[in-house]
Amino acid sequence: MDQSKPMIRWVKAAQAGDVDAFGALVQATQAMAYATARKVLRRDADARDAVQEAYLTAFRRLVDLERPEAFAGWLRRIVIATALNQRRRARALWVPGHAPDPPPRARRK
Repeated sequence: MDQSKPMIRWVKAAQAGDVDAFGALVQATQAMAYATARKVLRRDADARDAVQEAYLTAFRRLVDLERPEAFAGWLRRIVIATALNQRRRARALWVPGHAPDPPPRARRK
């Protein structure tokens, strides 16, 4: 069976207001969302916070998603943007000598 078919049904149901369908989407995508946030932030707690915030954003903006089959990629972009914003906020708040850990640094290629 095609794994994308249940996700498409869940997206359409969630767009129609079915909170349980959105819960199924979260269950189906949480490993991907966490792994994505963890790559950006490198800290478990920060990644979990970013994922939670990203799912709230996705829930609020789900009605804007025009192609239900694109949900996973759309969510991945939200997770990345959320994690990058969180990292920027952490850097802006960090004062050397006044915090136990410096914020995570971006890898340079």
